[in-house]
Amino acid sequence: MKKFILVAIIVYLIFAIVIQTEAFDGKRDGFVLGFGLGAGKVYFSKENHTGLSTDFKIGAGVSKHVVLFWANQFIWYSGLTYYRLNGIGGAYYFKPSSPSLYFTGAIGLATLGTIDPVKFRSDGISKFGMGFGVGYEFSKNYSFEANYLTEPDATGIKITINGLAY
Repeated sequence: MKKFILVAIIVYLIFAIVIQTEAFDGKRDGFVLGFGLGAGKVYFSKENHTGLSTDFKIGAGVSKHVVLFWANQFIWYSGLTYYRLNGIGGAYYFKPSSPSLYFTGAIGLATLGTIDPVKFRSDGISKFGMGFGVGYEFSKNYSFEANYLTEPDATGIKITINGLAY
């Protein structure tokens, strides 16, 4: 697990350097691409598990305050076992530039599953799920975010530090 966390941190640092390229104009209204890393906890069937949390977003800012995106939020626990919310989402920023508080939400398919590394596929049952959260963009492109994810059989809580290129 320590190797996985180290690799994830290295990938995150590389991504943070790469997002400073010329492809992004520095304004929230336009193409956005984001990645987050942190910790999460999953609750289901009177059990709870703590693990690594990841967050991926790709989409577009429709104004300096509103961003719409495809969200892929994971909480990884017990090796290759995960809780995931995959769907459409959005964020509302209270200020047109950082620092700014924001609210975020997403709806889509939530899955409790396990990845089979031999067959390179995952198994699990997907159900309708949703998530909502609050974040604080403390510097241009960087924020802290806390999310609550839920579906009929499980819930998850995650805290991440995010990089969002725009």
